[in-house]
Amino acid sequence: MGIDTEHQLFYRGQNDTSFGLAPSIFRDGRLDYEIKIFSEILVNCPEEFISHKTPFEKLTKMQHYELPTRLLDITSNPLVALYFVCQPRSIQVKLKDIIEQDEEWYRENTDLEELKNRLEECSKLEDADGEVFVWIDTPLSPDDPKVNVLSELARSCKKGSQLDSFTNEINRFTIENLTEEEVKSILQDFSYVTVVASLDNNRIKRQSGAFILFGMVYNNFESDLYSNKNVPFHIKKKNIELTINARNALLEKLQFQIAEENDEDIDEGIY
Repeated sequence: MGIDTEHQLFYRGQNDTSFGLAPSIFRDGRLDYEIKIFSEILVNCPEEFISHKTPFEKLTKMQHYELPTRLLDITSNPLVALYFVCQPRSIQVKLKDIIEQDEEWYRENTDLEELKNRLEECSKLEDADGEVFVWIDTPLSPDDPKVNVLSELARSCKKGSQLDSFTNEINRFTIENLTEEEVKSILQDFSYVTVVASLDNNRIKRQSGAFILFGMVYNNFESDLYSNKNVPFHIKKKNIELTINARNALLEKLQFQIAEENDEDIDEGIY
């Protein structure tokens, strides 16, 4: 049997089995504000994005800042996925609950910073069964035309967007000069793609990271591309559940093994 040099195994660890496999922009109605989020961060922090030329590069930077994007962090290192499964989940207490608990304190402390500090004090860690998602895919490079097309959805796919204008926007950032039919074919055939991360991203490098870039479910009968953005779709995967007891037993060993592999501590930021 020959060795498959193209397909790779990828993993994603989540510390709660109730979480779905959906990027943050697809949760809680955020998708309606995707273009606004994308454009405002570029206006407010232009110096942070000056070296990031393509929409995909900008999305990876936004992901680093924990902004909602259509990217999902994954890893080729199963130890890293297990590590994130083993993390306790932080439960943020709602402001109204704090008010109900201590109305007198709230009346005397209306300063924003004071409220934020109180929210942090009242947040708690909670254990839940976690799981590791596992799948095999052929990762694409960040400059692949498919990556350019799906990334552009975050920047310019607004209400009323037509295939011709969307194609023109894509060709501003690529040398391929894609045709409308080529763009249409990509949107139809790839509702998501796996993309290798740039090695100049230290967090991703430490975590053997990559991304799943989500697109849309293309509908031939809809001329407005934006109408396809809200169509739900499911990623093909297998999952391995990990109970609370197993997680707690693994955590200390994983911290040691990952640190030994990378010669430094793992970044507990967004994943």
